[in-house]
Amino acid sequence: MRLSVRCQKVLVVFTIVNFLFMIYLLSRKLMEPASEVADPVGRRLSPGRNNHFQFMQQEARPRDFNGDHNDISDDITFIFREFEFEDNCISQCDRNVAKYFPESNILIVTERIPYPPIFNLSKRTKIVSLFNGPHQKVAESRPENYISTKYIVILPDGIKFVSDSRIKKFVQSFKQSEQQGDDVKIGAAGLLYLSSDNEKDASCEDLRFDYQNWTLYYSYSYKEACDSIRGNHVVVMKTNDFLTLSDPYARPVLESLYLQANLHKWKVHFFKDVKFYVDDCHSHNDQVIYRQQQNKMTRLRNTYKQFGVKLVVHSDGKQSWFGCSKTSDRCFDTVYNDMPEYLYEDHWTPPCCMMALRETAKHVFQILDDLDVRYWLEGGTLLGAARHKGIIPWDYDIDIGIYREDLDKISYLQAVKQGGAVTDDQDFVWEKAWPHEGDFYRVQYSSTNHLHVDLWPFYSRDGVMTKDFWMEGHKQDCEFPEQFLKPLVRIEFEGILAKAPNNHKEFLEFKFGKGVIENPQYPQPDRLKMKIGT
Repeated sequence: MRLSVRCQKVLVVFTIVNFLFMIYLLSRKLMEPASEVADPVGRRLSPGRNNHFQFMQQEARPRDFNGDHNDISDDITFIFREFEFEDNCISQCDRNVAKYFPESNILIVTERIPYPPIFNLSKRTKIVSLFNGPHQKVAESRPENYISTKYIVILPDGIKFVSDSRIKKFVQSFKQSEQQGDDVKIGAAGLLYLSSDNEKDASCEDLRFDYQNWTLYYSYSYKEACDSIRGNHVVVMKTNDFLTLSDPYARPVLESLYLQANLHKWKVHFFKDVKFYVDDCHSHNDQVIYRQQQNKMTRLRNTYKQFGVKLVVHSDGKQSWFGCSKTSDRCFDTVYNDMPEYLYEDHWTPPCCMMALRETAKHVFQILDDLDVRYWLEGGTLLGAARHKGIIPWDYDIDIGIYREDLDKISYLQAVKQGGAVTDDQDFVWEKAWPHEGDFYRVQYSSTNHLHVDLWPFYSRDGVMTKDFWMEGHKQDCEFPEQFLKPLVRIEFEGILAKAPNNHKEFLEFKFGKGVIENPQYPQPDRLKMKIGT
């Protein structure tokens, strides 16, 4: 019996020693470099292989912000916004993110309930439709009601995490950049495409949103902190900043984000040393791709319309127009009290409307000059020539005075007298104004776009230029000495020389009052005063 007890003690000691030895060997094994490593799509790769996965091995041991393995799940809400219903990888992306951040909330934000439905989502994932049915509460269509974290991370469709280390590095880097400058409100990181040998690099751009003139200006930037990121990427922001935007979920989400951020004068820090993997799991069907491209362009047009963008000037100098044209309506409705609606929205005349006015004016000037018609720039149009060498930036039509006896020189107006509106060979429409408007003629940009040039007939009576009707409430619409027209002279107007009174400053002060050229104001300054600096 005594020997048996001794044997048992020896056996216990032996077992403990072996167990400790096995732990030691296992720890040494884990610290050795692996001979190969699996990539995100299942291939076996050598650590020395020259591809995007060569440094994935070091991500196998997750690191945190400060090297101490703290969890950041409570700090981040992940958002998926930019994807197509008919062709997406959202279900796979959701499960992938949840694998590494099981305690983080994931929001899938859509315009409506997705169809086809998105199945097999993780337990902390919520689909939020911005436009719910009448049977649902308004709170259910507000994604912010499901965000309680300090930061949000906007992810692209196809994202593929291989650990939590890059997100941690990304967020920590963003925190540090915030501390360096108050204007940095957005962090961005590029993508590595697993199914393509060619990286589609994101890049920094400077952006100037001239809201008053409806125009976006992009230019190349090589700085880390810029205004916009070109190309697909991942975004991190403080939740409070994100929800400060007027429409943070507008699509395309990245273009919309930077457009709105620019109005706040925010900067984005582009972290070139951080990149995330993206798996191309989408359809390569030409028809599907074409539909998706059309959908994106439609969304872009809608977003530009929402935020007041009519012209985009790209980094390479090319221009994209999103306003009115020869075949569309003009950008604004009926004008009341000489104050177009856009003035009350802190805009001036849209650039597309300006272009239409220029084209119409030059077309009319050319015809009148060819026919040796005595005409002159009138009212606000002459004021624009004197002050801006062109159209007043907030004006909406062109005014021309004309000797009444010269009207018969213009064949289009002869035809108008006989049978109504006439469309010329360049699709400009010549017509007589409506009786309630007055006794004058008008040349429209087209039959659909009614930006126009007004022709005001005057005749001489005892050395005074007069007419048979006057526009009530327009003090500049008045008689004036004919000596201002003898002789007519040329003045620069939108790059050409148009006819004008011989002493335009005296003529304008006769009609509008002293200092009218030097002191710009809106037509109804008592209704809306011009902001200082404009």
